[in-house]
Amino acid sequence: MHVAQGHGKKMYGRMVPVAAALVVCAACVMAQNGPLSRAQRALEEGDYKEALTHLLAAERYTEPTQDQKAEIIFLRARSYEGLKDSPEAIRLYRHLISTFPDSSYASAAREKLKKLEPDK
Repeated sequence: MHVAQGHGKKMYGRMVPVAAALVVCAACVMAQNGPLSRAQRALEEGDYKEALTHLLAAERYTEPTQDQKAEIIFLRARSYEGLKDSPEAIRLYRHLISTFPDSSYASAAREKLKKLEPDK
């Protein structure tokens, strides 16, 4: 019986660092999502400069996931489009498509480019 308890303590001792790492990772993702959510809200409200500020913050918190990187680029492009800076929006949409071609954001970027570049 005593052996089983000792084994349980060893197992518990190994689980604590893993659980702590998961909590830290979850906190990083939540920290990243805060600025992304605020950027989306600013875009919906037509405050494109504020959206760009939040997107910059999202990039700086931690290394974004691949999907978050694609989302950040897409939202930046939308912000520049809202600011009537079509050349920068087009550049970012193209960058998104070339960097993350299989992303759902790349599909949306292709649709945006069709509207911004109807002759191509």
